[in-house]
Amino acid sequence: MPRPRLRTPYRQRILAYCEKNGVVVPRNFDISKSSDRLAVIDITGQPLRLVPRTTFLEKEVLQFLARPENAGKRFAILDFRRCCELEYHPSGKLVRGSTFPCKAEGELLNLAVP
Repeated sequence: MPRPRLRTPYRQRILAYCEKNGVVVPRNFDISKSSDRLAVIDITGQPLRLVPRTTFLEKEVLQFLARPENAGKRFAILDFRRCCELEYHPSGKLVRGSTFPCKAEGELLNLAVP
């Protein structure tokens, strides 16, 4: 019988990553919902800034990158489920890039069944 799995704590992972890497988290970060696996960080200036919304759809990330107000800005797209960075490919898709440690300290992913 498979063990029950807890929901992956993406918000916890994202906040831990931001704290470790000096990324500023906006006050209204995912205030109306729980966080999803894809997070975008504005790396254009210093300090680095987390975009306030996360998503689980790559299509939404591509739409965000295509907005006129984001022209000329650089972004890091992080997948907190697969623990990898996603890179924008000229074909209009996101491709898997380098990996990074994304698990939060003390993260519990499996529920033990006695």
